[in-house]
Amino acid sequence: MRGRQPARPMPPASAKPASAPCGRQRSAARKRRYTAWKVAALAAGILLAGSLGTYLAAQAIAAPKTAVEQSAALPVRNAVGQKADEVKFLPWQVFDQAAPAPVGEVDVQEVIRALQAPAMALLSCGYTRQAAWEPAAGSSSLPCFSLSDRQGDFAYIQDAGFTVTCQPGPEGLPAAFPALLDVAAGTSPGGLHAAYFVMQLRPDLVTSPGPDQLDAARHAVLQDLYALAGTAGGRLAVPSVAGAEETVQSSSACSLQAMLPFLEGYLGEGSFTGAPAAALSLVRGALDSPDFAELFRDSLRAANPADPEDERIEQALQSAFLAWQSIDFQLVTLDSTILMLFTASYDGSSSALGIYYDPVLACYSGFGIQ
Repeated sequence: MRGRQPARPMPPASAKPASAPCGRQRSAARKRRYTAWKVAALAAGILLAGSLGTYLAAQAIAAPKTAVEQSAALPVRNAVGQKADEVKFLPWQVFDQAAPAPVGEVDVQEVIRALQAPAMALLSCGYTRQAAWEPAAGSSSLPCFSLSDRQGDFAYIQDAGFTVTCQPGPEGLPAAFPALLDVAAGTSPGGLHAAYFVMQLRPDLVTSPGPDQLDAARHAVLQDLYALAGTAGGRLAVPSVAGAEETVQSSSACSLQAMLPFLEGYLGEGSFTGAPAAALSLVRGALDSPDFAELFRDSLRAANPADPEDERIEQALQSAFLAWQSIDFQLVTLDSTILMLFTASYDGSSSALGIYYDPVLACYSGFGIQ
């Protein structure tokens, strides 16, 4: 979990410069703002649409330049039962190494309008329960961060406080509970293409989920994928790990199934095409294909019956995705969440799709592409 960054006091809205620019100075200022708008991540990220993006773009001129070395982001190990302290998408690697101060504030209602659709798709478990969110008491604006780096241009909102209401609510939580939102959006260097988007909602807890909760969450994700992979293309029966055919029903599997086309449409509106969207398109194509379902069923039948059930499912998924379109699949247990991670190659570049599952919320709680 990322720590909170101390907010830097902003000048009062009424403050004015000692002398207002005029003539050529005003024109130059407008040109600088326009150039920043074109090259900053603030121009392309979904978070940064409309008036929210216009405001943040004006702050991009002050975005610090960083020189962050690209480390092994989202490593592919293809290990069963994988665990890690952190697996970060590139924007958050850049953020953590640069430790920036806020460059401004955004109206929290702008954030809600920009992210309402994915937030409700996640919190409602694919619209199987009622959900709503509102800003934490007394929160009318949120600090925002901006970074420009040789690997891209990025904008962030971190640890934004909200009150979430779910009916029925997650077990162990009240109907209304505090939650935190992290969002990172970015373009390729020069602002040419939308390249990064990461969004995650999580309950604001004093302690992280325990090992039993994480194990149960991992099992739930594998069961969801087991159901979807075995029924890809419309077949209702899938081979059970005992070898017989069975029908699997899972509300969260339905949630995951609904999430993939939703993300394609939502990210498509933000001009995410090419490599950033390739892994998402490939995964959705696999889970829509009878041929992939057959690959998965064959891999499951070939699994060692002496292995634990979840291991057999995970190995079969890895084999099927790799055989399908050379997609690397891994399921990683992090310190407080489960990350389902798919990576693939597209036109000489790497593409990644991550989907988070929260063990406390008992639903998918975020996603990332790069």
